Amino acid sequence: MSKEEVKESKKNFDSMELIVESLGDQLIPIKYGITVKGNVISNSRSRIIVDINGIALGLIPAREYSSVAPDLVVGDEISAYVMVQENDDGYVILSLRRADKEKHLASLASHYESKENLAVRVRDVNRGGLVVQHGNIEGFLPISQLASQHYPKRGRDKIQDSLKDLLNKELQVKVITFDPKANKIIFSEKAAGDSLAEEKAGQLSIGQELEGTVSGIVDFGIFVNLGELEGLVHISEVSWDRVYNLDRMFAVGDKVKVQVISVDGGRVSLSIKRLTPDPWQTAIKEFKIGSEVEGSIVRLSPFGAFIEIATDVVGLMHISEFEATSQEELEDKVKVGDKDKFQILTIEPQGRKVGLAYPDSKRPASAKKAAEERLKEKAKKAEAKKEDKDEKEEVATA
Repeated sequence: MSKEEVKESKKNFDSMELIVESLGDQLIPIKYGITVKGNVISNSRSRIIVDINGIALGLIPAREYSSVAPDLVVGDEISAYVMVQENDDGYVILSLRRADKEKHLASLASHYESKENLAVRVRDVNRGGLVVQHGNIEGFLPISQLASQHYPKRGRDKIQDSLKDLLNKELQVKVITFDPKANKIIFSEKAAGDSLAEEKAGQLSIGQELEGTVSGIVDFGIFVNLGELEGLVHISEVSWDRVYNLDRMFAVGDKVKVQVISVDGGRVSLSIKRLTPDPWQTAIKEFKIGSEVEGSIVRLSPFGAFIEIATDVVGLMHISEFEATSQEELEDKVKVGDKDKFQILTIEPQGRKVGLAYPDSKRPASAKKAAEERLKEKAKKAEAKKEDKDEKEEVATA
């Protein structure tokens, strides 16, 4: 090698050293699937040309533009995802859209691990909930995961109309399911918490009586506005009697008196029926275990027959008392409307339950034995539950 060639080689080597020194960590192989940084050289409707650290030229086709593409000017630094290492014209094919997706997926993964709140925007609605976006990543927010102030307060057929009020709004949520490979990203507004609702709910006490305004009626109950807070009266807490149609009982705007029965974070459960005495508890005082009563069968089930023995009092006669093993067999022996004499086996005031059987003169021996076995099994479970509770209390006080 001549002196001139040696000098030229040394010059090239020195230049490479300078490039390595100046670029440092940025001097990495350009390959599919990585994100690289570069500066915009030109921007048109059909493509953007990017200088990738003086090492290569990148080309972003229009189909790979993101929302920022129209605003980019020469000299702007961008991050882009490598789609093709080098095409036939020597360009590295890049994607802004995919780079955004990777960035937002990384953000979601981080928030999922840290359980921190993040913002999403409502893009669409359906009967099951909201389709929301974080950047250009879509996910789902089920109705059950909405905060109380956004929960639909209309009938089932109008749920979607209620949800449309949230279109284009920004919500604070938590990521509760993150599986991008299965295209399954689920958010929860409820889990993100409602600090104001929690603060107000914390000021309530169980048993407290309040007056509010009906703010919504749904299949499973009514929502009641208590001023700065909203609570739910479940359909089972509306009346001591069976409730079939809430729309016939209430209208939005009605004033109602309620009792607080539970508080869980910012969620308040209310009751209307507990403001009045339970007629069952009054009626059951007329009966004693072992006494004979007259009753009428009002319903048959796989468990046995439900028998009305007084207004507001319905007891259950177990299927084994009829020497039957299925509802079909039971229906061959008795029918709704049949009247007969029965004896009271058990009374459970707390559970509002009455156990019935035929009088001893008519009661099959096998039924009596089966009942004794059920009582023994029930006693065992109660004892096991008590022991488990005692053990937990011992551990807690140790």
